[in-house]
Amino acid sequence: MERRFTSPFLALCLALVARAQPGANDPTFNIWGQGLEPGQVLYSMVVQPDGRILIAGSFTKYDGITRKGIARLESNGLLDPTFDPGSGVVGDVFAMSVQTDGRVLVGGNFTSYNGTLCHGLLRLNSDGSADASFVPSIGNINNIKVVTVQADGKVLLGARDCSGSFTGAIGNKLARLNSDGSTDATFNQGIGYIDAVNSLTILPDGRMIVGGEFMYQADGTWHSSLARLNSDGSMDSTFTTPGTIGAVFATVLQPDGSLLTSSLSSRVARYDPDGSLDASFLNTGSDFGGDMDPWVNAIAVQPDGRIITAGRFQTCAGIARKRVARLHSDGSLDHAFDPGEGPDDEVNVIALQPDGGVLVGGWFGTVGGVQRYGIARLNSDNNQGVSTGLSGIGMDAFTLFPNPTDGPLTMRTNISGLLEVNIIDIAGRTVFARPMDRAGLNDQLIDLSAQPNGVYTIQLRSAQGVVTRRVVKR
Repeated sequence: MERRFTSPFLALCLALVARAQPGANDPTFNIWGQGLEPGQVLYSMVVQPDGRILIAGSFTKYDGITRKGIARLESNGLLDPTFDPGSGVVGDVFAMSVQTDGRVLVGGNFTSYNGTLCHGLLRLNSDGSADASFVPSIGNINNIKVVTVQADGKVLLGARDCSGSFTGAIGNKLARLNSDGSTDATFNQGIGYIDAVNSLTILPDGRMIVGGEFMYQADGTWHSSLARLNSDGSMDSTFTTPGTIGAVFATVLQPDGSLLTSSLSSRVARYDPDGSLDASFLNTGSDFGGDMDPWVNAIAVQPDGRIITAGRFQTCAGIARKRVARLHSDGSLDHAFDPGEGPDDEVNVIALQPDGGVLVGGWFGTVGGVQRYGIARLNSDNNQGVSTGLSGIGMDAFTLFPNPTDGPLTMRTNISGLLEVNIIDIAGRTVFARPMDRAGLNDQLIDLSAQPNGVYTIQLRSAQGVVTRRVVKR
């Protein structure tokens, strides 16, 4: 007789194992909750070095628990209760940056945090409490869009504000603070009047790329929206863009020193280190479409060089790609990464997890037809039920069967040497941990009979790296 499974949860669990499409919604992320409330929005997202996820925007709750404007999640999408913002932010948060000591800089358009007055910028301790030692000097700016921490601890700020300016000249929307929040008097930006700074990228040598909405003159020619500054803020005359371009939304540095940008005029483009347009990059503005304004709001470069793009578009290179697409390193569309129905509304931000998971945040309410308010994780090549933290272990070095299982599970590996096996439940708890010393091809019996039904992550660590698999206990 054919065996039939009717449990909705079991059906979901089976889907987790079977679903392997890169770009599709990952249903194991925040499996118990809905994310934000309907109609609320995520503007900023940062993956901490420990894997936890900071999110910020304009929202009041996460999974039904009060979190106003900012929250921290576990790597699996569940709320991290150890980060408590109290009554939270009155206003909107647009940007965050994590310092090496774990403290978090927060910028936006807000007037208070947890009942204490503050305007547009503050620093939080790692538990979410306000850091009273940080007293920012930001003039009359109240709409900070970009916060970036330099290696020396100084803080670069970019703003979009119709009337305000950082301390200094009228129209100054770019500033640098010392680590205590005081104005860095050694920084004097050379662009001049700026309407908006949307992106700041710090280069390894201390120079910085500025993207936004502004005009400047160099060598008798007007340029716009993209500039490179020296570490003291002065214009870097060795970087010359080809004339005027539309507003720049995002800037990302590639490992070879090339610069990726998204803008109104070119959607996605690549520039050589001297500022010249890289004609070998195949993507052009016409490649994104399907919307009255098919903007690309965010770009992220994966370790293998492929490029995740997200925004308002619904097609790329004439192929349906609902608001998320992946390009090869040469700019051509990666057909293997297909979000299907994708997010049903605009995506504002992308963040990459160590296991290859692609986090997206924005205005959407569903992803691939599944309810996901404001935040979701998409499968990539590494996290689609098979996620690797390091590249040293081959994908065929570790198999599990049967999967799904009623309890007994055989783990087969051809990795030699000392191994560590961990089994982690959906809540992030380690329910099994055991070291093993292997010599070639071996089978190891693991018994999950005593564990509740659900999805488990099997993690195998060795000197060569880390590899994980998901398994369903039914």
